[in-house]
Amino acid sequence: MPDNPLLRPPKRVVTREMHEDRCVIRSDITSCMALHVFAAYSSLHNNPHEAWREQMPMHKAQSYCRDPQARGPTVGVFSSGGCLDTLAAIRSGFRPIWGTEVDERLRTLWSLITGAPDLGDTYRVDWNKQPIPDLLISGQPCPNYSASGNWLGEDGETGWMFIEQANPILTLEPSSFVLEMVDNALNVHNGREFNNLIARLSDAYVVKHKVIKTIEHGDGTNRSRIFIVGLHKRLGAAAYRFRFPKGRGTPPPTARSYAVPDDLVPEKYWRHTPQLTRLPVRAPRIGQLHKIAEIGKGMGHSSLPHAIYSWDGIFNCQTTYNGGGMRPPIDWVPGNKLERCRLTTPHECVKLASLPDSYLDLVRTVDEDDQFVFKAVNMGVPLRTANDIYDHVAEILKLHNSVTGAYAATLNPDPIADPTVPDTQCYCEVQRVCQASSIENASYGMSPSSPGFLDGAHSWVRSM
Repeated sequence: MPDNPLLRPPKRVVTREMHEDRCVIRSDITSCMALHVFAAYSSLHNNPHEAWREQMPMHKAQSYCRDPQARGPTVGVFSSGGCLDTLAAIRSGFRPIWGTEVDERLRTLWSLITGAPDLGDTYRVDWNKQPIPDLLISGQPCPNYSASGNWLGEDGETGWMFIEQANPILTLEPSSFVLEMVDNALNVHNGREFNNLIARLSDAYVVKHKVIKTIEHGDGTNRSRIFIVGLHKRLGAAAYRFRFPKGRGTPPPTARSYAVPDDLVPEKYWRHTPQLTRLPVRAPRIGQLHKIAEIGKGMGHSSLPHAIYSWDGIFNCQTTYNGGGMRPPIDWVPGNKLERCRLTTPHECVKLASLPDSYLDLVRTVDEDDQFVFKAVNMGVPLRTANDIYDHVAEILKLHNSVTGAYAATLNPDPIADPTVPDTQCYCEVQRVCQASSIENASYGMSPSSPGFLDGAHSWVRSM
């Protein structure tokens, strides 16, 4: 039969709307392929930070704190919490000499780890009678400053502590301090409390601050915190040399690299999610959250967080009640049904904070309740970020040559009477050792064995 153009089927005209639909379909297909590539990559590559977190298991930290022969600068900790900051400081070579905490379970945890005194409530201690640490660490309660909180700041139930911590710091006058708070403190009352705290501390200290993303330092979550670092002006030029550490410059691991297999997740951490809003499929971006669905607007209750993230972005910021987000089964891919999701497990929580697995075992000797684990871990600063900061502070102290680090409890009550103490050390206080790099004995006109040397040295350091 001859070809008759009149009998041919009409050519389909592609409208602009049809073209846009095809583009969306192609984008979805591309995103799905990217997700599969991410999943395959993650399954073939171990978390590069895994080895670091296991380098100091808990028994090593406990042994270091109790070793009378170990030498290093000292650290005191306000509101020690789950001891994350303390463990990070230990990894930087600091030795805990005291801590403060009001939660009895957390006080027990502090004692188990450090063996050092717990002084109780920070604001009821006579700080004139306490040994002065070379580094003071403090992380005061954040509910009144959190973006999801009430924004009351110093007018809130615990918000006043953020500013009040300046009083014990200025009473003790340690060589350095590191303070931490949620970055939203810069927005509460237009930063009034934050600026007041900086102003009060700046007379005696060179103070610097920076908002830091913990994911950039090797920790596993989307957490941002503001850190305030102070170096006492008596350190001279060294106090001005501090610089905040830069990120590691390597792609952060995905949430998948921290995941516990689905079959090992207890049933109490699974949630049925038949009613949810699926978001448009998009490719995950390195170092960012990858939200795939939501149950509703806002954060939601910690027992049923509204946000659902894939395993191929990073973990959401963890909360003390284990809220903030959920994830699908590990083998879920776009296009499959999403009828149940899982909360973060205690083991994942510990790994995300760069803590060793043995930390979980130790915490459970204090309280087996998983909620205590989440509280202990998520109220602190993840270890790699804190450790990077404390390393830089330790370098400044070494640069100034200001500490030798004898553990307070092992010092001779009358160190001058001990002939084994070399003349290159001066004991500025009964429970602290300072190395005389910038405190020349000649400037006193006496040797460390001379009568009255201690009192003179103590007054001289206080006046610097």
